[in-house]
Amino acid sequence: MKNKVLWLVTAISAVISAVSYKYLPDSVPMHYDFNGTVDGYYPKATIFLFPAMMILMIIVYGVISKKQNKTEDKDSDDKNAVERRNNKKILDTSMTILTFVILFLQVALLYTVFKAAANNSADTMPDESYSFIAAIMGVTFILIGNMMPKAKKNSSFGIRTSWSMANDKTWSMSNRFGGYVLLISGVIMTVCALIFDGLVVMYIYGTVMLIAIVLSIAYSYSVYKKYGKE
Repeated sequence: MKNKVLWLVTAISAVISAVSYKYLPDSVPMHYDFNGTVDGYYPKATIFLFPAMMILMIIVYGVISKKQNKTEDKDSDDKNAVERRNNKKILDTSMTILTFVILFLQVALLYTVFKAAANNSADTMPDESYSFIAAIMGVTFILIGNMMPKAKKNSSFGIRTSWSMANDKTWSMSNRFGGYVLLISGVIMTVCALIFDGLVVMYIYGTVMLIAIVLSIAYSYSVYKKYGKE
C-alpha cells in the first residue's frame, strides 16, 4: 500500500512537470539568496528533477525494505524483532511524508515562477511563497516530531548523537524531548506562516530551527551525563 501511494504521488509530480514544462521560461530560478533575490537559474527541464528524485527514493526505499523483510520475523516477540518492526513502520511513514514534501515544494516553485513572471519580478521571490514553504516545513516538523518518541534506537532516524546512542534510556529520553521540541517548532512555524509573509517568515524559521537543534543536543548531553553509564 505504501509503494502505491509513493508511485501515485510520483505520477502526479511527473504530470505536473510535463504540463508546466511548455509554459515555463527557458531558464527557471531555482535558488535564492537570503534576501530573496535569485542567484541561480537552471534550464526548465530541471522541473523533472522532482519526480526523478521521488523515483530514486522509491528504489532505495525498496532495496532497504527488501533487506529488512528478509531478516524480519513477523511473529517474534524478541525485543530486537519488535524494534525492527517499529522502525520499519516509521521508515514507511517518513518516506510518505518526504514524498509529499517534495511534491509541495515543486508546486511552490512553480507558483513562484509563474507569479513572478506575471508581476514582472522574476528576480525576486513573491512574499506569499515564503509563507507557503514555511507552512510545508512546519507541518513536516509536526509529523516528524510526533514520530520521534516512538522510534527505537537506530542509525537513520531521530536524535542520533553519540550521547543519545549510549543506551536505550538516553535514546528514549533524547528523542522524546527532541520530538516535542520539533513538534512545538512546527506549530510555531505553521502559525507564523499564516500570520506573516516575506522574509520575516524565513528569519523566524531559521531562529526556531536553531533553538530546536541547540535544545535537543544540549538535552541529549545532559541525559547522557546522568544515565550514560547505566
